[in-house]
Amino acid sequence: MSDKTKHTPGPWEIKPEESNRNYIRIRGSLVGELYKIANVPLPDYDCERDAKECRANTRLIAAAPDLLEALQNLVDQCEQEPGWHQAPAIQSARAAIAKAEGRIE
Repeated sequence: MSDKTKHTPGPWEIKPEESNRNYIRIRGSLVGELYKIANVPLPDYDCERDAKECRANTRLIAAAPDLLEALQNLVDQCEQEPGWHQAPAIQSARAAIAKAEGRIE
């Protein structure tokens, strides 16, 4: 089941890690408002590799609105150039956009 609800607008930011929380918070903000985007759990065991992976996942999630916008702009621009609309990279970009928008899984 796809959720086609519009996502919280960016920017999304990673809040500083806190010793009393076993997760990293990602929040979105508009003027005067904050939105909870995600809490990315940190491992509850001592494994630096897994903690680094969680932090990398957090950065990827926080960058999602910027990545989506950049990809949409790139596809829009390339579709105006002759021959580019069929390029495999543009087709992959369209599929990634559709996935982010909930049109495909």
